[in-house]
Amino acid sequence: MNLLDSCITIRQELAKLNEIWEVNDRFTNYLQAEWKLISKTRNGAKVTKKYDLAKSPFQQANIYKSTSAKSKLIMKKTMDKLHPGALSRHIKDLAGKLQKMSLSKAPAARKPVVNTSWNRSPGVLFQMRQRAYLQ
Repeated sequence: MNLLDSCITIRQELAKLNEIWEVNDRFTNYLQAEWKLISKTRNGAKVTKKYDLAKSPFQQANIYKSTSAKSKLIMKKTMDKLHPGALSRHIKDLAGKLQKMSLSKAPAARKPVVNTSWNRSPGVLFQMRQRAYLQ
């Protein structure tokens, strides 16, 4: 595999990653619930945290009064088009394709075998030579 082929492969992998991130962004921002921290109290070394009920960012944006009606309408239309199961399957499918692309590349070159006798201490080498000489 030459340098040009590896650049093309890297670009293809990056395009697949961008596609995964785009789909995952919709999944995370519209469907995945998050806990919002309400309060945190300290009693000595112990910290107690209280959380609101888990809501998706889409649900939280609809609750806020500062969100404009136009934004809420756009988000609602987007939410109505989403299918959670299909999104999840699509993300898994794209991740599988990315994994196949990654595994289809040639493996990295193996490191050469290290000459361990060269790395031994001089005392050990002397003993090895002495044994060989005496035999």
